[in-house]
Amino acid sequence: MLSCFFKAHVRCIEFHRILAYVLSLEPAGSAEIRADQAIELRNQKETGLCLIVPAGLGDLTASSLGNSFATFDFNRFLQAVAERLEHGLNNDVQSWVRRIRSQLKGRASVSHEDLIGFYLQIKDASDAAIIGRELWRVGLIPDPAPDFVQRLARNRRCVDAIARPARPQNSAAERLAGLGLPDGAFKTRLAAYLSGRVLHRTEDWQQPIAKDPTCADLAFHLWPFPDQQVCPLQSINIDSFLDANGKVVPRSKLKQPNGPGTSLQALMGPGQKVTVHWSSDPPAPVAIKDWRIELIPSRREYGEDVSGHLVL
Repeated sequence: MLSCFFKAHVRCIEFHRILAYVLSLEPAGSAEIRADQAIELRNQKETGLCLIVPAGLGDLTASSLGNSFATFDFNRFLQAVAERLEHGLNNDVQSWVRRIRSQLKGRASVSHEDLIGFYLQIKDASDAAIIGRELWRVGLIPDPAPDFVQRLARNRRCVDAIARPARPQNSAAERLAGLGLPDGAFKTRLAAYLSGRVLHRTEDWQQPIAKDPTCADLAFHLWPFPDQQVCPLQSINIDSFLDANGKVVPRSKLKQPNGPGTSLQALMGPGQKVTVHWSSDPPAPVAIKDWRIELIPSRREYGEDVSGHLVL
């Protein structure tokens, strides 16, 4: 969209028809006119006239148009709309939006039009993941996860490296080199995906990640940075020490001195052991190096101050 402001005839509301033109020093089509042509049309007073003045021409034409047209500052209007939309968001969404806007500075700044489009898309959002999916509208990588705000700063740095590198001639693979992603299938896939895109136009490569199911695996919360890998462990299930009749399973090496249904006791010392069986979901979760099991003495038997424990 053109960065511009409007200059409109003060009485155009009285006309049944309004003409709109773009001001140009050298008109190249029927939609463009010079300043003197605009004044001539305005003086005819047969129609309303809306003259769109590109930002670069505002100062050059102010003196010739100032007495003929009332000024409507379009940029200020868009800013007011964006602010009004933001203030209309619920408190949680406003909090997330403030965190997002804190990253949209300097080279990462976006237009009021982009902010308006973003706010309109998230105004009815019920959770953070919905907002994270729409980050491409403000130049950030889609991150459809509830904790996307924790990765906003890194998201911005990655976009800077990919879309605004210090050496624009670098290939996609070279731009990814300094991000800290480990070599492997994901990094190769991401480099191949970016190689076919116009990287300085962030929407060109960010929007498909949010919209195209075949690119969903490139969402930012799935980028495997070594310092933020999350273990996919869902649950741990401990096998019971008792059988269906309430008796101790022989393999456990535990005892019930007072019969079935009473407290279990483990006799510990040289040659003694307790066997524990468990299963996990998934069965072999990544990022788990080892398991740790502790037997803690009964505080009912030994008191609240007991601190001893046995690590298996």
